[in-house]
Amino acid sequence: MKINRKITRAEIENTAGLARLYLTDEETSAMHAELGEILEYFAVIENVELSNAGELSHPLKPSLELRKDEVTESLPLKIVLANAPAQSGGFFKVSRVL
Repeated sequence: MKINRKITRAEIENTAGLARLYLTDEETSAMHAELGEILEYFAVIENVELSNAGELSHPLKPSLELRKDEVTESLPLKIVLANAPAQSGGFFKVSRVL
């Protein structure tokens, strides 16, 4: 995608209107200058030579090591419910949702 054009004040005013932003003339002028600079940076980035760059799916080696799925002892119910604000019949007691 070639980015080789300047943004116009009318485009800024239209976009601001769509976003329901009410910009003063000074703010519109500042936005025009700032967005113009951003588009110039895109043009510089677009001209970077990448023909010798290899494919890169992720900068770091993924290390998603999962533990074995083994049955282990559960915590005793007394310890599990020790810090519960409310309990009833060996279960956590919570407020009604609906």
